[in-house]
Amino acid sequence: AVAFAGGGFRALAADVGLVTGLLAARQAANATAPPTLEAADLLRRFDTVSSSSGSTWFVSALAYSERFQALLERMAASPTAAGAEFQSGWMADWIAFGKKASSENQANPFGAVLRLSGGSFLAERLREVAFFWGGGHSWTDFVGALLETTSGVDRQRRLGDAVPQWLKGKAWLVCHNVAAGTGSKPVSASAGIEALRYSLAGSAALDGLAPLYLPAKYSVVFGSGGAEDAPFPYLSSEVAPSAAIEYVGSGLFGLFQLRDSSPPVTSLARAAGRQPGALSVVDVAAASSAFLGGISVSQSISTWMGLLNFQVTPWAALADGGRRMFSSGEAIDRDLEGGISEQVVGAAAASGFVGVVDDLYTGGSGVAQAVGVGADEVTMVVTDLESLYGLFQNEPAAEVEFDGLPVLRAPIFAEKLDESMFKDVRYLAIPDHVRYLTRFMTATVRGTTVKSEFFGIAPGRTVTLRIVYIKTILEPGGVDNYEDYSVLVQDIVDAMLSDANRQAVQDGLTAYF
Repeated sequence: AVAFAGGGFRALAADVGLVTGLLAARQAANATAPPTLEAADLLRRFDTVSSSSGSTWFVSALAYSERFQALLERMAASPTAAGAEFQSGWMADWIAFGKKASSENQANPFGAVLRLSGGSFLAERLREVAFFWGGGHSWTDFVGALLETTSGVDRQRRLGDAVPQWLKGKAWLVCHNVAAGTGSKPVSASAGIEALRYSLAGSAALDGLAPLYLPAKYSVVFGSGGAEDAPFPYLSSEVAPSAAIEYVGSGLFGLFQLRDSSPPVTSLARAAGRQPGALSVVDVAAASSAFLGGISVSQSISTWMGLLNFQVTPWAALADGGRRMFSSGEAIDRDLEGGISEQVVGAAAASGFVGVVDDLYTGGSGVAQAVGVGADEVTMVVTDLESLYGLFQNEPAAEVEFDGLPVLRAPIFAEKLDESMFKDVRYLAIPDHVRYLTRFMTATVRGTTVKSEFFGIAPGRTVTLRIVYIKTILEPGGVDNYEDYSVLVQDIVDAMLSDANRQAVQDGLTAYF
């Protein structure tokens, strides 16, 4: 398997630079012209592609956009101008859209809401998202605008639609989490005078942790059409068969309450695996990248967001599965705007109405999901090493905070990762002229799995990780420096094609792919 880890625009730029550099390097080695994705067949070693967050945007465009595929091939054909080509062919369209949208909305005050709640990093990301909001205030609006503006992938594009031949037949894991909630930290689907909150009931701790989030994955075989069921389970089979979601609707600041329960979560998970090829690419990419979705389990922030009708969490109706999963979830969310009623609470419970949020809340690398479906070798593309170390026992399983929001740390390997475990380490020399690339490393690490209830992993398996680490000073996002990601793309390509790195690229990177 290959796992493209999350990290917003930073991850997407790293993925673009890496694939462009690999295409160009393969052309130089084989004296072929022009370089094409079909001829290079860069993913031929892999039967599974796993992606998280911003890397899911990348895979979405790579698989379903001929425009994006052609852009990568033009960049590889003129590698010294790759960054400029990416800027003009992708980033400029996004910036132009943002400037237009920002003049049509008044969303910037929402960043102040997060700052008052103590989330400075999240506040900056919210300011970034607000800059691009025009026609609607939801995270799915943002992702839909991003994919359509830059790559022509609109909400009508389905996971089962046609893909290039070199991707057809491979499985894609779109990694995310179900925001499950606990008794002390319920998920707020709406908040204010009237509110709907829910939490997972009847489930024991998983890996010693309260299951605030349940790692999940939309899985599909590329090019399979819309009728096939998912090749892999939506959730781990370790979730208790008796577990269900309890919904509490309250009105007039709690003066009355309505309660109902969903079908068992195991049956909801089976339903969520029906006909994934009918799901919208935009909807699943929004779920995989909803990094602000953890706000739904923060009562103070979610109350403000509910009052301001600011939707940072995508909502899904798991029981509906397939094409209607997200449209049904959005319909229930709209009904909630009209107030709490027995009918609305009952509909939410019957449909398994849940928030679906970024993979970062249980890891963010996509590796654990790949291992969970049987991969014993994973090429891991990352822009930070925290997601790698989080797979090992350097820190125990725990619920921790990220900028004021709860995240779960659930290692899947028995070892404590240290320098001695890194084998075949190769550092690419960083050219003097680059601006944002600070380290480029490949290495191999082996780990032995522990039993993971969150990810459905059996103990005692040996897994080989082939790591591609692209370190940069850039953050995952930032409305003030979008052009810098194009510079990072050029930095990566220049490093990969440098004469000083020819052997390291041949022995490391090209061997991994």
